[in-house]
Amino acid sequence: MNKVVAFLGIIALLVGSTGAAEIIDGVVAYVNNRVVTVGEVRRAISAQRRELMRSYEGKDLVTRVNAAYAEAVDLLVDRALILTEFDRLLEQKKLQIPMEAIEGRVDELIERSVGMDRTSLMDALVKDGMSLEALRRPYRERVIIAILRNKEVDSKVRVSPGRVREVYEERLQGYARPARIRLSMMEWKGAGQEVRATAQDVRARLLDGARFETLAREYSQGAYRDKGGDRGWLEINDLRREIKDAVAGLEDGEVSELIEVGARFYLARVVAREAADVRPLAAVHDEIVDDLQDKASRELYTAWIERLKQKSYLRIVSDVITEEDMPTPRPATSD
Repeated sequence: MNKVVAFLGIIALLVGSTGAAEIIDGVVAYVNNRVVTVGEVRRAISAQRRELMRSYEGKDLVTRVNAAYAEAVDLLVDRALILTEFDRLLEQKKLQIPMEAIEGRVDELIERSVGMDRTSLMDALVKDGMSLEALRRPYRERVIIAILRNKEVDSKVRVSPGRVREVYEERLQGYARPARIRLSMMEWKGAGQEVRATAQDVRARLLDGARFETLAREYSQGAYRDKGGDRGWLEINDLRREIKDAVAGLEDGEVSELIEVGARFYLARVVAREAADVRPLAAVHDEIVDDLQDKASRELYTAWIERLKQKSYLRIVSDVITEEDMPTPRPATSD
């Protein structure tokens, strides 16, 4: 039952005003026969506002809350535009989507979210004082928006192989991979003869076949001693000049001469190398396709919303909010 209570609490936040008769707080926007209220926007940004309050205060907090508020207004206006477009298409019989199919999808979503049979759900709703219609409304709107978005946006996204190759060639420099080297290293602090002698003795033992990892854990004073000196993959151009020069001619498995850098000594063992190359198209194909699809989807969505706005009645009453607005909604206003 705790799961049910939590679920109903979330639904209570989702359920907002959808018509003029349901206005219970200040109006943010009029969209055809729908309104976006302060309460809806407050619910939409409540979690984000709590996060912002943990990190910001004063004017900085207000600025960021205002930005979140404005973004939420845009999203809720878009939602209202899409829902009224659905009503229009349905009324004009221009949408061949049976309502039974929509309601069936709503039932699937509710069942997946709640995880209980209809009788138990109805009992929980009655106990919480919520109607089944209030529960179904946000899910129904989700399904409707998904249907229209697929019709006007997702189904129209096209990415040609030629365009993928063009983008690959445009980004070719960004797909270049510099030469890399994997090194194991030992380090000693201090440039005295005693330290030098220790490092040279360790090198001699390595040349006699001792394991680099074992000696690194025993003798190295560097940060990677517990890893047997393993530094992982490094870009060659990022190495210090002295170390880069010392490993330049070494084959995999070979150990460098003693490297002196300031007041430190180093020994380096080449584990492996990777030559500079460029990631092939096959390796980045899906990444490019996803980017192009996302861009096309955003452009189609923006164009679609603009078309809806052109044939709709839309008036934004307020697209900013201050902290003073948050605790108590403004009184409702009439147009």
